[in-house]
Amino acid sequence: MALYEIDPGRTTFDVRLRPGLPMPVARVSGLTGSFEVTLDDEGEVDLRHPVVGNFAMQMNDLNMGNAVITMAAKRFLAGDDGLAITGGIDGIESHPAGYQLGMTMTFRGGTHRMDAVGAMDRVGDEMLVTGRTRVNPRDIGVKLPPMVRLAMIADWRIALTPV
Repeated sequence: MALYEIDPGRTTFDVRLRPGLPMPVARVSGLTGSFEVTLDDEGEVDLRHPVVGNFAMQMNDLNMGNAVITMAAKRFLAGDDGLAITGGIDGIESHPAGYQLGMTMTFRGGTHRMDAVGAMDRVGDEMLVTGRTRVNPRDIGVKLPPMVRLAMIADWRIALTPV
């Protein structure tokens, strides 16, 4: 099993809402954390072993493309400690697009379960994990009027370096 650390300077999350609202894509950077992964002889994730890890996302790295909207979003998302999201990976399985990850995330004081689909590329000793997470905002504690149908879509790119 090898330990990998998230490289915050090369990791990004781009979040948008669907159906499209007149708002820019929110870019969140500054993700930190680490993961323990077992690789097989071909350098792929060995699914016979668990992948475990934890991460945290700070709100000071949120950019909504507009200073007023960014400030309001930071106030809405961040808890008292300034962390918007903390979480962990608690499962992985094969998926046609690569891997499906099971996650537990804490957002605005509530803990939520969700899945993400992603792919992994090896570049030397490093890993680049890319993918997409689709979330119903109501599932993570965002109150919306009953007739409003929105999905939050996060496209992510996570650079992992060996420790």
